[in-house]
Amino acid sequence: MKRTFSVTAFVVGLVGSTAFGQFNASFNPLQKSTFGSTSTNDKNPVSTKGDDEKTTYDGHWAGFDFGFNALMSAPFERNFANNPYWENNIGFSSQFNFNVYEYKIPFFRQFLGLTTGLGVSVSSYSFRNDNTNYTLQFNSDTTLCTVFSPAVFYNDTVDGRLRSNTLSLGYFTIPLLFEFATKEREKKSFYFAAGVVGGIRFSSSYFQSGRFENGSRFSNTTRAKYNTNLFTLEATVRTGYSWGGIFLSYNLNTLFKENKTIALYPFRAGLVFNVDYKEADDEVLIEEIPEY
Repeated sequence: MKRTFSVTAFVVGLVGSTAFGQFNASFNPLQKSTFGSTSTNDKNPVSTKGDDEKTTYDGHWAGFDFGFNALMSAPFERNFANNPYWENNIGFSSQFNFNVYEYKIPFFRQFLGLTTGLGVSVSSYSFRNDNTNYTLQFNSDTTLCTVFSPAVFYNDTVDGRLRSNTLSLGYFTIPLLFEFATKEREKKSFYFAAGVVGGIRFSSSYFQSGRFENGSRFSNTTRAKYNTNLFTLEATVRTGYSWGGIFLSYNLNTLFKENKTIALYPFRAGLVFNVDYKEADDEVLIEEIPEY
């Protein structure tokens, strides 16, 4: 009887331990579940992205742009023989764009799509001239430049010269660009984008600084609109590779309101520094733990 009980207990224990071992192995948290995915090995990781998730494609708008501004009297023409004060100093007229958000609507995978987003731009125009310094003035009817003299504008009896003479304008911007790209992500991708960028002015200021003939310095900042247009619309192209590139843009409307001064069209060119704010990979790579 004791022998029979011992044999029975041994068999039950063996079966129970085998079953527990199989149960424990099937629910081992260190092993990757195969539910909803295909089998892999170390060399071929798989994506955990479900079939119902949409692939997102990088546009080429988010990032930083830095360049220079030139005022044009007509499309791609700088002729200021009758208005020399509007021939701005390009080397001191800068353009800075901070593009904070982008979204690309794909038409044909990553190759062709429509990119939009949000940005902030600051445009500056320097009116310093090698021979004559001018100062910007305005009233409700007109905007004009006159020969600068601190004795007149600062009620000083000592004359002087300007060192800085700059109109600065800030805009909130929204692009609408048709874009071609060779990769889903901007890394190692060639791209070309063309379209328009609309803007609404949120700031305008005019800064002058210089030195009197007696050596004293002066500076003055005037915050006014100077009859500039509230809205701006520019045609633009952007092209490059990966994180870098160049941009060109040309205003389709004038810098100042109609009939306030001559028609002036800003032209901008500079460098593009793309930034991927969604740098996290779309796919999560899982390494398979070898079984022992």
